[in-house]
Amino acid sequence: MRTLYLFRHAKASQPAGGATDHARPLTREGVTAASRMGAHLKGLGHDLGQVLCSTSRRTVETYENTARSYPGLEASLDERIYEASAEQLLSLVRTLDDGERSATVVGHNPAMAELAMALAGAGDLAQLAAMAQGFSPGSIARIDFDAERWSDINPGGGTLALFVTPNELGAGG
Repeated sequence: MRTLYLFRHAKASQPAGGATDHARPLTREGVTAASRMGAHLKGLGHDLGQVLCSTSRRTVETYENTARSYPGLEASLDERIYEASAEQLLSLVRTLDDGERSATVVGHNPAMAELAMALAGAGDLAQLAAMAQGFSPGSIARIDFDAERWSDINPGGGTLALFVTPNELGAGG
């Protein structure tokens, strides 16, 4: 079995003063949301496994605040995630080390939402519907696959095991 977490960065500030989109930091609400998401996932016993993170400031800050609940959790920064399409993200996931049973990708919409919807062919109908209605900043989807290798993962082949938004945790984004 393989477990993939797709984690959209938490709420970020708007570009200001000539800052680039890549340099946007999290808002205070975003920091809170990422921290609460980490504590929530850890409390439920989730293992985030190998973490791949976009190089943007907001995704790195999302990872860092989530990782406070996971001492020793390290991420590999990958610039390809920043502007990746859902198809490009899937190609990246398919190259993960088969020694890792779970992995997390911290990235951006629309690719995160599109990939989650493409991969989750089954799961709790209420959670699938909630995910289809919006993959808001700070949301995370856990999709499980009955696959021996990451390269075996295909659209529609996963089961949505968890979808959580910051609003559900009392942290707005």
